[in-house]
Amino acid sequence: MFDFNVLKDLSFYFAARPSVGNFGFLVPLAILFGVMLILAIYLKVVYGIYAKKKPYYNELGDRLFNWLATVSILGFLYIFFRYEGIMYLSARILLFALIIIFIYWGYTIWKFYRDEWKMKKAKFHVNKEKKHYMPKRKK
Repeated sequence: MFDFNVLKDLSFYFAARPSVGNFGFLVPLAILFGVMLILAIYLKVVYGIYAKKKPYYNELGDRLFNWLATVSILGFLYIFFRYEGIMYLSARILLFALIIIFIYWGYTIWKFYRDEWKMKKAKFHVNKEKKHYMPKRKK
């Protein structure tokens, strides 16, 4: 059973070589980061297809891809450093920093989606309606 009182101690986060030989949690982390990388590639492809007809999907797809791919690659680096037992690069504080970066970056993308992306979508559809009623060029 995990003792949650350990979380109050700063040496738990800043240990140079945390729990050498205890790799039980690395497999679920590797699966999580692998799923994030696959999801990033999937979203990039799907939003790339949507962007052909609706270009406002391009920026959202790029942001989501950058977010998920960067965090998953940094996560794989952390897992590698932790497995190899590299001093200070396998500290738990780096995992918590990665989680905080993931949450903050996700929040900024959500704000972009909520505010700017919906405005771009509406503006695109308004411009499309205007173009529909504009006179066509004669050949």
